[in-house]
Amino acid sequence: MALTYADAKAHVLLACGGDPSTATGLTVAQRVAQILNFAGHHLYSHAWNWRERTAANLDFTTNDFVVLPDDVGTILNVYPTATPSAVCS
Repeated sequence: MALTYADAKAHVLLACGGDPSTATGLTVAQRVAQILNFAGHHLYSHAWNWRERTAANLDFTTNDFVVLPDDVGTILNVYPTATPSAVCS
């Protein structure tokens, strides 16, 4: 089940007991987004087992767009499968 921004925002508001402090000069919406970003940075700064992924092949379209998997983390390497027929210089 995916966690939506609305769900995450509701968790922040519940944990804060209402709107978070805006003493930093941010609006309530900006402060909630900042708290969520801090939480994301904290979670992804550790090598958790649930973050481990396996390699996947990606198919590029003729417009050089690629559809990434929903759980994509980091693209480490890109290897071409064929030599281009023309090289622009």
